[in-house]
Amino acid sequence: MRKPFLKGLKSLVVKVGTSVLTKNGKFDPPMIRSLAAEIAVYLKKGFRVSVVSSGAIGSGMTLLGMKTRPKTMEGLQAAAAVGQRYLMQCYEEAFSAKGFSTAQVLLTWEDLARSPRFLNAKRTLKEIQKWGLVPVINENDTVATAEIRFGDNDRLSALLSVLVEADLRGVESHGTTRVAGYVSMMRSGLLNPTPKMTVLKDAPSIAMLGGDGGFGILVAKQAMAMAMDKARAAGIACVTARNMTHTAMVGFYPMMAARAGLIGLALNNGPAIVPPFGGTTPTYATNPISVAVPAGREEPIVLDMATTMAAGGKLRLAAKKGLPIPPSWALDRHGQPTTDPEEALLHGFLQWAGGYKGFGIATVVEVLGGVLSGGLFGTDVPPMKVFGKDPLVASGFYLAIDPERFMPLDEFRARVDRLIRQIRSSARAAGVEEVHVAGEIEHRRRAERLRAGIPLSDVVYRELAALAAASGVAFD
Repeated sequence: MRKPFLKGLKSLVVKVGTSVLTKNGKFDPPMIRSLAAEIAVYLKKGFRVSVVSSGAIGSGMTLLGMKTRPKTMEGLQAAAAVGQRYLMQCYEEAFSAKGFSTAQVLLTWEDLARSPRFLNAKRTLKEIQKWGLVPVINENDTVATAEIRFGDNDRLSALLSVLVEADLRGVESHGTTRVAGYVSMMRSGLLNPTPKMTVLKDAPSIAMLGGDGGFGILVAKQAMAMAMDKARAAGIACVTARNMTHTAMVGFYPMMAARAGLIGLALNNGPAIVPPFGGTTPTYATNPISVAVPAGREEPIVLDMATTMAAGGKLRLAAKKGLPIPPSWALDRHGQPTTDPEEALLHGFLQWAGGYKGFGIATVVEVLGGVLSGGLFGTDVPPMKVFGKDPLVASGFYLAIDPERFMPLDEFRARVDRLIRQIRSSARAAGVEEVHVAGEIEHRRRAERLRAGIPLSDVVYRELAALAAASGVAFD
């Protein structure tokens, strides 16, 4: 590693060249671990750290077997996309081994910006967005003065990362539309903004967390991070979490594992708002479940679904916008299909995906998330009609599996890639333009929104503007 460039007393910029990240065209674990160890020392001392990395294009060329630098923009983009995913995995694995994550540093990609050694972040951001890659810097910062904020701002960043990711992937029902509800819950004492999470039980391959009534996002992130660490040591591990609130997009947490080369699973229960199949007494929530599987050149497989026909949040967003819902989603107070989201939320019920089969999967979610965690389950969980005004209590289950315990990771990734290609190459039914893999549409939408921006509905914009005005914060 080159000698760090210090900016002030508590800021550190680390310049990382391709030679540090690769050896003979391959990842060199001792070098990257050494880099992570040095950064960890400064983080523990309270430094704000920025890592300026090159090597995305070069690593991608190596992985793709390119012997000469591509001369077309398409070729460069393909190499950069593969290389960036690969290097992010390298960083995340090494950083995690030292007890911290890439979320604690500002990581930028020098070779994607065509600019001098210390880059202007705005220019870098625009360049990265144009390439359809992941921007990991703040638009108002420059690399040489990058800051990492701790305490409340650190929690805020963790929360926003999940909400913005949901909006990027097109899961708007679990994105920034939730902010007003979260604020309302904090003001009314239904959500603890500064929880003291506790480890209730800890063993080599399992753990139990208590969320202290805090943000489900923070608790779920911690639970999955613990499961990932334990899985690296034991091969497979699970962590339960109880007494937390809304976890937002459940798919975020297994994607944490997939980005690190692990298979991830996350699920949680919640307010009793849906009756059992054939019953009329609300007993379960929509009981979402998500699984993410790392791939190689392809994007990860990501299943993220409610066990009902649609998540409750989709009905709430439709109600906010004054839009109808498909009649297959829910029943009204008379047990008839309805297109009115408010009727369904306040007086009716959601329908199970696949009828009794969806209900059966929801029961498994209730057992793992509610019963096994020691949290509330079934009719013990308070019901919720209005998000932000009624209690929202949830419990969850987070699992990580290390594929390298079964075969080399590169071989596993290649096999997943082959499966994805088999799915895409399927003969298409009449009227079907393309066969998709789980998560593929969201991956494409994410890339597009990184380039063009995230559309924000008028109603959500007005909610955020009102919150800003009430808090004395500028909003534009």
